[in-house]
Amino acid sequence: MGRRRVVITGIGAITPLGNTREGLWAGVHTERSAVRRITRFDTTGYRSQVAGEIEGFDPAEYMLPRRAARLDRFSQLGIAAAAQALRDSCLDLEREDRDRVGVYVGSAVGGVGYAEEQHEIYVRKG
Repeated sequence: MGRRRVVITGIGAITPLGNTREGLWAGVHTERSAVRRITRFDTTGYRSQVAGEIEGFDPAEYMLPRRAARLDRFSQLGIAAAAQALRDSCLDLEREDRDRVGVYVGSAVGGVGYAEEQHEIYVRKG
């Protein structure tokens, strides 16, 4: 089988170091740590009290508020990063063969918070 070539045309980054590729690169370049005390939930009872949290993210910059309200945070972050990558690529999808365009997503663990929230609702309400 012959080799297939891949071209990376755009990058989107919503990270604890910054919410754009420029912000991410600036954080990496200055060797700034994004790890700090957790603020998104109560850490009482947990051994670890620190993490790399994403700050200053506004899903309304990437989607309608009604759509954002229906998505968990993990999905909002993915859509925002994909929108950034598409914008960064300068691709006109109307002129591209969409069967030859793809997206690669890198994530640690995603959507777990939403799953836990829904499980708790199920346990309380059935």
